[in-house]
Amino acid sequence: MFSAVTSLRERLQGALGDAYRIERELAGGGMSRLFLAEEASLHRQVVIKVLPPEFTSDVSAARFEQEIRVAAHLQHPNILPVLAAGARDDLLYYIMPYVAGESLRHRLTREGRLTVADAVRIVHEVADALAYAHAEGVIHRDIKPENILSRKTTRSSPTSGSPGARGGA
Repeated sequence: MFSAVTSLRERLQGALGDAYRIERELAGGGMSRLFLAEEASLHRQVVIKVLPPEFTSDVSAARFEQEIRVAAHLQHPNILPVLAAGARDDLLYYIMPYVAGESLRHRLTREGRLTVADAVRIVHEVADALAYAHAEGVIHRDIKPENILSRKTTRSSPTSGSPGARGGA
């Protein structure tokens, strides 16, 4: 078992083994915590979203597992996919791509406002993703600028409530 002083990062690294190397914790995530990691076999950066043990009540764990199952079945260019998921030593986690870019909140803070063309493009991309999710029976419930990510290629992606799954913010 783990001592009281073992950090969540150390526990998660132990659960992941050599498959992923955790680099650092990211901001955001709400009740869950987000870690930037490198996937060893493919040498790519990923984000690991973990539900800390202090939040693994039956209700929280069931809700987190439902979030994983729902997100894993959504396949749309503007929705971050789930790459893998697991549970070990009372840690529930899932892995998604790292988005090299920024959140809409960060961009609005930096620029003050968007051009009409950018605003229309972002609304269109987010609406397209939400329409797809809704057609699949999913209601996001947490659409906000922190959860809309812009890759360097300018495609906006609503996340699974994971504002830290990005760079630059």
